[in-house]
Amino acid sequence: MAVGESIRHIIKTNEGLLKIAYYTGLYFIMDKLFDKKGVYILCYHRLSDLGPGSCKDPMTVDYRSFQKHLEFLRRKYELISMDMAVELLSRKSRLDRRYVVVTFDDGYRDNYLSGREIFSKYAVKPVIYLTAGRIDQRTWLWHDHIEYMVFECSR
Repeated sequence: MAVGESIRHIIKTNEGLLKIAYYTGLYFIMDKLFDKKGVYILCYHRLSDLGPGSCKDPMTVDYRSFQKHLEFLRRKYELISMDMAVELLSRKSRLDRRYVVVTFDDGYRDNYLSGREIFSKYAVKPVIYLTAGRIDQRTWLWHDHIEYMVFECSR
C-alpha cells in the first residue's frame, strides 16, 4: 500500500480521525470552541469545487463542506471581521458571546474567486493572508511542491 493510500485509509476510518484530532490538537481546539465565550480564529487554506472526498489535498475544503461549516458557525457563533475582533479584545471586558473570525493562509486565488459568493451569502468578512513574494510570480509555494510529489508518486 502506497504512503498516500495508507494515509487516506487512516483518515477515512473513525479511529484514524479520532487519533488525528487528538494528536494534532484539534480535539483541544474543538473543546475550547464549544465551551468558552470569546474570539476564535479559524484558519482555512484552500477551497475546491471537486466535491467531498475527491480532493487529494488534505488542506483543501470543498464548497459544500465549507458552506456547512459556515451554517454551523452562524448558528452557534457571531461571524465577525478581524477588525471587530481587535476592537472587542481591546475593550478588556469579558465577552458575552462566542465570536469567530475566518482566515485563509497563503492567499490562493481560489480563496477569493471561488469563495466570494459563499462569503457574501453568509456575510463573512474573511482575512486572506497573501504570500507577498509570490503575487507577481507563477511559481508554486514550497509545500505545494512537496504535496504534489507525495500525492502523485506511484511508489
